[in-house]
Amino acid sequence: MQTAQRTLALAVTGQADVPGGPAGGPPGPLAGGSPDPRADGSPGPRLGRSDALELGALPGAVPSARLHARLILSEWRLDQLAADVELVVSELTSNAVTATRAAGLDAPVRLTLLADSASVLVVVWDAAPGQPVLRPIDAEDESGRGLTIVASLSAWWDCKPAPPGHGGKLVRAYLREEERCA
Repeated sequence: MQTAQRTLALAVTGQADVPGGPAGGPPGPLAGGSPDPRADGSPGPRLGRSDALELGALPGAVPSARLHARLILSEWRLDQLAADVELVVSELTSNAVTATRAAGLDAPVRLTLLADSASVLVVVWDAAPGQPVLRPIDAEDESGRGLTIVASLSAWWDCKPAPPGHGGKLVRAYLREEERCA
């Protein structure tokens, strides 16, 4: 449980700012993500529920993360967000596993879910350097659509370096019920 609490603390550095947008990140577009959502002035809800899961950077991590997210959201009675959160978890976990393996690292991937009654923050940490970049896709591309999917399902997403001493990066995506109704 200590690891989960530490991961949670890393995921929400500047907790009060997380629901409204990235805290301490660069202004404007973030690695191809949405513009800094704090500009709209909305503070967002407090995220009171949390869960974390550490996975090996192996192909089985993606379906495990998806199933875990589905079960946790069901437990939290957030079924209305489950399908979108599962897809975001799948894409971000897949990217993290791919980056970790490509870097030749023997490090885990960590999934953290934070929620209130109408929103979920998905945070995925990996030890690999570099940031994911949202890029244009072509209809014939067989891969590279993951961040486009994340961007379309999320109120916002970003990527920032993990706090000093931890290495790697945190990729976060914030989903809320009102985005689904819009």
